[in-house]
Formats: sequence, structure tokens, C-alpha cells
Amino acid sequence: MTTLDDEPQSPLMSENTEEVSSLHHPHDKMLFASLKNLEIARDAIQNHLPLEIVQQLDLMKMHSYKTKLVSPQMKEFQADVFYLIPFKDSEASVFLLFHCEQESNPKRTISLRVWQYLFLALMEYAENHPKQVLPVPYPMILYTGEADFRHSTNVFDLFGSHGELAKKHFLEGIPLVDVCRLNDEDIQKHVLFGLTELAFKYKKTKDFESFLE
Repeated sequence: MTTLDDEPQSPLMSENTEEVSSLHHPHDKMLFASLKNLEIARDAIQNHLPLEIVQQLDLMKMHSYKTKLVSPQMKEFQADVFYLIPFKDSEASVFLLFHCEQESNPKRTISLRVWQYLFLALMEYAENHPKQVLPVPYPMILYTGEADFRHSTNVFDLFGSHGELAKKHFLEGIPLVDVCRLNDEDIQKHVLFGLTELAFKYKKTKDFESFLE
């Protein structure tokens, strides 16, 4: 049974030299070692991912993605394992994160932390593969704490009654104000912010004060 770690590293990341022996908890060591094994990871994927997703993936071509964030704040992710799993009908892949959570009282922001870690890893991937489309992120939390897991894993539930609003704007394109291409007449209608917009639109004007007169 084999594993494969062949991804280049980014300046955002340090080389992942973490071995199983560096983990402090015996169960973390076992879980980490198990998930680094391709056959065991495939079995976990087949049993825990939705069938409609599994059927689209080429599990025989999956391989581990080695990365480690340079941040002491991310130490709870040291036992986590990434896999790149190609789709059968395209060159795209799924970016699967197994997040190992053993705390008996995990924080309610766990979903936000997992997505933070995953997005940083996607940034690393984008830097190392600038001409490729990003893999589709898919996080999975493996909870091994003794107490019942009582928190939502839907990050948008953290926004309370505004969850749907947050989801709508998170999934849409980010609004862009292209200041240098705004019409001067429209800018002049912006009573307070208009002067700031004009300053940046005509930032190359030598005598800006005269320009405003």
C-alpha cells in the first residue's frame, strides 16, 4: 500500500516535514497514518462522501497533497490530510481535506476555521499552478471527541438570522468600483466620497488643486 506526495511548495507554506511521530496524541498518530494510506483513504471516501460525488471521481488516480501552513495558530490542523482526486470526465479535481477534530468541546467556529485553512491551501495551489483551474474544495470533519458534537458545520449558520444574506453575497462576484473609469458627472453626484474618487482618478495630474477649481 502506497502514498504519493509530489506537490511543489509555496512561500505561504513551509515544507511539510511533519511525521506521525511528531503528533502528541496516540489516536492522532493512528488517524494521521491511516488517512495517509491510499487504500484506507479511498475506503473512507467511498463510505463517507455522497454517492453522486464518488461516482464522478477517479479514485485510482487520487494522490495526497502535502502542505503545511506557517502559522502557530494552525497547529490544530497538523494531523489533517489533503487529497487531490481527479474527475473521470475532465482535467479538474476535487481538493479533499480530512480535518481531524479530537477536542471534546470544539469551538463553534470550527467550520470557519476549516474553510480558512482550506482557502489558504487553495491559495498555495493557485500559486504553484497559475495556469490551471482550481480544484473543487471539499472539507470533511472527522470528529473523535467523546462528547456529542453540538455545533453546526454550516459556516453560514454563524451569521445568525442573516445567514442567507451572507451566503448570497459570499457566492456571488465581489462588487467592483472601477474608479478610474467612472464618469466625472457621476462622481460629482457623490457628495462626500466624490472628492476621494476624483483624487484617485486623476492621481497623475501634477497640480491637482488647480484641477479641482
